[in-house]
Amino acid sequence: MEDDHSLDYTPPPTYTEAKHDVEALSCPSCGGAIKITAVGHSITAICPHCSSTLDVTNPVFQLIEQANEKARDTLIPMGTRGMLDNIAWEVIGYMERQDHEHNHWDEYLLFNPYYGFRFLVEERGDWFLYKVIKEYIDGAGTANHLVLDNRGYERDYHSKAYVSYVKGEFYWRVKKFETVDVMEYIDSSHLLSVESNEQEVTVSSGKAMDSKTIKDAFAITCDMPASTAKNPYFEEGTSNAYEDSPYDGRLQGIWLTALAMAFIAAAVHFIYLSLPTHNQLIHSTRFEISATDPSAAYATNNFTLTGGYSSIEISSQLVQSSSWMTINGILSNITNHKVYYFRQYLGNESGMNKRNAVSDFSSLPAGEYAVSLTLSGGVLQSNQPSEFNLYIHKDVESLGRYFFVLFLILLYPLYATYRHLTFRVAGYMDQYSGAKQASTAFWVIFIFIIMILLHFID
Repeated sequence: MEDDHSLDYTPPPTYTEAKHDVEALSCPSCGGAIKITAVGHSITAICPHCSSTLDVTNPVFQLIEQANEKARDTLIPMGTRGMLDNIAWEVIGYMERQDHEHNHWDEYLLFNPYYGFRFLVEERGDWFLYKVIKEYIDGAGTANHLVLDNRGYERDYHSKAYVSYVKGEFYWRVKKFETVDVMEYIDSSHLLSVESNEQEVTVSSGKAMDSKTIKDAFAITCDMPASTAKNPYFEEGTSNAYEDSPYDGRLQGIWLTALAMAFIAAAVHFIYLSLPTHNQLIHSTRFEISATDPSAAYATNNFTLTGGYSSIEISSQLVQSSSWMTINGILSNITNHKVYYFRQYLGNESGMNKRNAVSDFSSLPAGEYAVSLTLSGGVLQSNQPSEFNLYIHKDVESLGRYFFVLFLILLYPLYATYRHLTFRVAGYMDQYSGAKQASTAFWVIFIFIIMILLHFID
């Protein structure tokens, strides 16, 4: 029997071509007829008449647990055959399972004498096809992240689950209220389910199936359960209801490229800061504050900017004062008559002693400039002499410019990560809550970065 863990198969022989034995027996509890399809594989069978549990490995079909419960009707009746992935399957078992959070789902055990067993799971209208894999996976059932076939899976669900109803035949000893620890991992359209108890750990690889595909495959005539539409990117009629993220396999390369560009930008920024033409002091003046003339104006001598566009930094330093003041400044381009306004706060106010203030201007055209100032504040009412220095530096590299470039570099990786997480989370979270959380987190981070940039640029 083939035992790969892929869910893509080559065309098999038809169900009737793959020879297998079918055995009939009588229930020792009620005498009803029981058909065993997977002879030699099945260990447990549930009587379809009284729901008693039988051990079919014993020639006398020993009664394991007697019951007197009428069998339920299932959406896909026992014995129904259908084609999935070009393989003919027969439904031989059914379990209803519940967790401690009152979630419940249906599991159909499918059998093909050539390909073995599969599990068809229906949960609130969404369908999944699973195959048990025997490959050892490090951390299965305990880790938050698993890797299988170079694909990463993140833990999405963890709970205790128990069997609330069972019928048909199974290749293990199943009974009502049997409890296992269930942990599910997701990666876009691919899923891993890990079930464990004290004896063993079972890992199954699964994929989502379209409800219409299931209905057509098993010729279901009644209405299918309404889907919870957990994936907003689901398109009716596709073979896979949960689409892969368009950034699967690309996200790491996108981030590595962005980080390389960010490193280059940092290197260029560092080299620029090391140039001798950087941060040149082109003007400095010391002003003595006149307490007798509050309306006095203070002005610098004219200074010239050459060499195309430049950035300048106007910084003030309060030298002598125990009070506070506000500087209202005007930077005037005498050549083209354009003016630029700025305001600075210095001194002791509200318990803060701020002795320095800075204003930055970028992309100033070449020309002749001058700075004029007016003062206000408590320093004008002080009887003590007060002074402040004004410095003008040219080609000062602002961190705001570097952070803006860094933001542009990281914008696409952040967007790609957001889209990738939206596909992954929305592909398996209930309704749209996962997508909303991913979207909200992205925009909160985005707005926070914008606020930081505006602070530095200002």
